[in-house]
Amino acid sequence: MQIRTTSILLLLITFIAIPNTSNAHTEDQATEGLTPVVFLVEGNEDCCMYLATDLIVALIDLNVEFAGLTARHLPGRQPKDYSTILWENYTIPWNGLYHENDNGEFSEQRFLDEVKNYVDDRLEPGTPLIFIGHSFGGDSIVKLLDTKLDGSQYNVLFAGVIDPVDFGGQRSSLKFQRIPSNVEYFFNRWQTNGHEWNGIWLPLPLDFILDGEIPCDATSCSNQREQSVYRHRDGSAARVQCGELEFGCDKADWEWVDCGIACSYPRWFPGYKNKPIYHSPLAYDLYVQKQMIDIIRELVESNKNGDFDGDANPLALYVDKNAAGLETGSSSDPFNTVTEAVSRVHSYGIVYIRPASYDETITINTPVELRSTGGMVTIGSKR
Repeated sequence: MQIRTTSILLLLITFIAIPNTSNAHTEDQATEGLTPVVFLVEGNEDCCMYLATDLIVALIDLNVEFAGLTARHLPGRQPKDYSTILWENYTIPWNGLYHENDNGEFSEQRFLDEVKNYVDDRLEPGTPLIFIGHSFGGDSIVKLLDTKLDGSQYNVLFAGVIDPVDFGGQRSSLKFQRIPSNVEYFFNRWQTNGHEWNGIWLPLPLDFILDGEIPCDATSCSNQREQSVYRHRDGSAARVQCGELEFGCDKADWEWVDCGIACSYPRWFPGYKNKPIYHSPLAYDLYVQKQMIDIIRELVESNKNGDFDGDANPLALYVDKNAAGLETGSSSDPFNTVTEAVSRVHSYGIVYIRPASYDETITINTPVELRSTGGMVTIGSKR
């Protein structure tokens, strides 16, 4: 995809937290030739990662190993035949690696111990690890990384959590955990609508209105954000008709209804809104899956080819129009043009831009994010 800015473009004016970008994998973590191992972790009552079928198929096509299959000696799909898939086999419960379901055991300790032992005893040192979990499963992953797999000997390529909740029903407790520096990429999504169960609304998480960002020291920590509407694979919001008692919706208006010859009457049309997404379906939202697939594919291919270099292609670079002297793209020695940063940042990396008006035209050929460090940024030729 190519985007050319030929006029002034407003990028982002909200303040964001600047992540720690000083963590880079060392040469002793080179893992070319080792097959990545994926842990897909369900939430309470085995919901709902097994419904993320786009993600599972993409991971199968990347030829990764699924801990859910190998640890429990379960069958996968037949070659090139997705109709035979038992999707639940690819996932594991939030409270134990070897269970086929969560068994009503209300503690993550077994999960923490069993996964650590599996990694230590069954996998080659330096094996690339991928963790993705929803709800209780996301909470279990965060605790696992923070307390069990936080050493440099563990090569965590990707960790993704979808609306993580502790078994007390809250997300705020995750603020006391931290994603360690041996994680390459951390991905986090949450929603603020609560939960629907059999048509009944429930407050889940109990603190569902609170921000869900988790403290993070990973190489890339910035992809943490709220998503409270259903989105299609291209990122566009799904739309639904508003209820009769809802107001302020798009295209709401009176309409005339034909009731026969010389007969019509006015009827209120409530309009349309973005379709809200709740706790469970966020796990298999098409756009959430698409974003994770693209990031994981890039990371796996880079790891396979041994061409990822945190110094040559960093995941985050900085730009300051007024920078002078040494320019490395770091926070202390930023580039003075956006063009330089965009051309050197790693795919799916982030370019942080300090507020100013940048008189340049940029071409973007790879998926990257442009963000302001706080304040207005404009980019575009004044011609």
